[in-house]
Amino acid sequence: MMFAANWPEKTDNLIVADIAPKIYQNETNLLKHSEQNKLMLSLMEKLILTTFSTRQGIEQFLALHLKETGFRQFILKNILRDNNGHFKWKINLPVLRDSLDIILHDVNQQWFSDRIPILNYPVTFIRGLNSECILDEDIVDIKQIYPDARIIDIPNAGHWLHFEQPELFVNAVREVTQRQP
Repeated sequence: MMFAANWPEKTDNLIVADIAPKIYQNETNLLKHSEQNKLMLSLMEKLILTTFSTRQGIEQFLALHLKETGFRQFILKNILRDNNGHFKWKINLPVLRDSLDIILHDVNQQWFSDRIPILNYPVTFIRGLNSECILDEDIVDIKQIYPDARIIDIPNAGHWLHFEQPELFVNAVREVTQRQP
């Protein structure tokens, strides 16, 4: 959202997955997710991927530190093999770690105040209906910033809707991107 607002000329379409432009300080569910995210990022940084030859070894390491199978699987989905057959991260861990607080606090309606309304590009918010990250009352604020925003609901999914309902999430993204000229 920040990138698109700062560089609208470089933005053809904005899809936001289960986060609203608001301050999440009092949202206990997202703060819980934030602590889980910090724990996962910390574990991911402790994982020296070059010391593992199998995904099972990585999963066993994670199991020592993380009880929930779903979280371990989520972490494993962020690993791939490079051209030499070594494991590496798909994501930029240092940037995620350093940006987590910005994501939770800085992208809010006040930050957008000098840009409202944003009409330069189509915007779609995809939310998990079991998540507390985009509540019905948040849609009013979303529409103040992005009057033409579209909201797509994914049933039986929480905050990690792309992990919990990958087929529905991909279908939603495809629907949005196929509508573009």
